[in-house]
Amino acid sequence: MCKVKYYVVEYQYIGVGDKNDLIHIQTTPARDSDGNVCTDGWCQTWGDWASYAHGEYMTLADAQAAVREKFDDVHEDYSCYGDDVIETYKLGYEPLDSYESYDYFRDCIQSDVNRDTTDERIDELVVEYGIIANEDGYTLDDADGLAELIRDYRDELASEDDDDDEDEDEDEDELASANAPD
Repeated sequence: MCKVKYYVVEYQYIGVGDKNDLIHIQTTPARDSDGNVCTDGWCQTWGDWASYAHGEYMTLADAQAAVREKFDDVHEDYSCYGDDVIETYKLGYEPLDSYESYDYFRDCIQSDVNRDTTDERIDELVVEYGIIANEDGYTLDDADGLAELIRDYRDELASEDDDDDEDEDEDEDELASANAPD
């Protein structure tokens, strides 16, 4: 019985323009330009890409651990690259735009922010959220936009509180006029 092996292969973009390098965990080894199996080091260059092998592993968990050990800041890429590719990673943090960041931290925002939260505190929270995002493999791509969304949320809370106060005043006026002697 043939046991599946896992190979970590890095594909570096060396062309003009801005493309992310890729790291694949795949079930077929990289090959050099002569077709020989390559499990460690530079394998070959073709077009705008160079491939580098980073080992052969007996389990997927071992290959995943190797990716995390060899490449500090990676995030999973869910694009489809072929049947032999089990997982793909991109170097760096996965960016979150302001709306994605807000959704990601919605529970924290609702817990941390009230109608009296200052702009300065919101700026501090955005920094704190950025640290948490980095720990989770993300980066706040638009921190200023996130701060603005949080300010909008705070202002909504203040507006709702003001509306509630007006409703209570109206209720008290109605109750007083209903109980007033004729």
